[in-house]
Amino acid sequence: MSTALTIQTWRAKHEAEEAKLEAETAERVSEFLVGIFKVSDPNESKGNTVTARELLDKGARKLETELGDQPLVKARLQYTIGVVYWRLGLYQQATALLESALAIREKALGPDHPDVAATLQNLGMIAHNRDLRVRNHAGRSAHPPECRPTPEDVHVVR
Repeated sequence: MSTALTIQTWRAKHEAEEAKLEAETAERVSEFLVGIFKVSDPNESKGNTVTARELLDKGARKLETELGDQPLVKARLQYTIGVVYWRLGLYQQATALLESALAIREKALGPDHPDVAATLQNLGMIAHNRDLRVRNHAGRSAHPPECRPTPEDVHVVR
């Protein structure tokens, strides 16, 4: 009976710590995104039109210098922005961010974590899409298949 109670207490404490970490992560992600979109504020942009791509690029640049003290938050944002770049067909930018997210996740979570697997899967799909584009440019296919991911292809994880 005592052992069961100890295990239950440990589980409850572990779940509470995970919930706290998740709440802190959500708060940091929210702060980061608000900072990115600040440029779309008319007072900041001074009446100039700001494109979604410019906001995305700004976010990627900010990640180079921010969130060093929270590597998993940084990796989550890199992963998410990387997937968006991939959806836009911007494979070079996507690959750079996903590779950075992968390095952080492997170090922090270990090689067998689902987030690591999802990142590797998406990097593999980008490499495949690049190969399809190269073959198309070489004239092997008159009608190339769609190279951008579908919602079923992309696994956005925490």
